[in-house]
Amino acid sequence: MQSAPEAKGKVERNHQFWQNRLPPLLRAENITDLPAANPFLDALRKHHNSMEKHREIGMTPQAA
Repeated sequence: MQSAPEAKGKVERNHQFWQNRLPPLLRAENITDLPAANPFLDALRKHHNSMEKHREIGMTPQAA
């Protein structure tokens, strides 16, 4: 089964969100390797899911 174009766009926007944020954030934290990044990424994911509201639905990913 293929996904709808809208769903594909949503996934691509989510990837773009992280691609835009992660490199500068990891540089600012002086994180240069994956083992050091993993705990930081886990905390960032938890924050995003529980605190950042979606601009259109006004809910966090965790609440949705």
